[in-house]
Amino acid sequence: MRKERKLRILTPIERELFDLREKGMSRTQIANVLHKSASTIKNQYRMIRSKLGGG
Repeated sequence: MRKERKLRILTPIERELFDLREKGMSRTQIANVLHKSASTIKNQYRMIRSKLGGG
């Protein structure tokens, strides 16, 4: 499945987090941008990887 097609299964917030991560931002940087804790970002990114088949 093409990357763009797979990304459609993400929620808008998951997509924003994914895009920030793809830009090379760290978990802490993303947490600051999204006004969330680093552990929340870690958990959300884990869910994203699960949805996209990356464990």
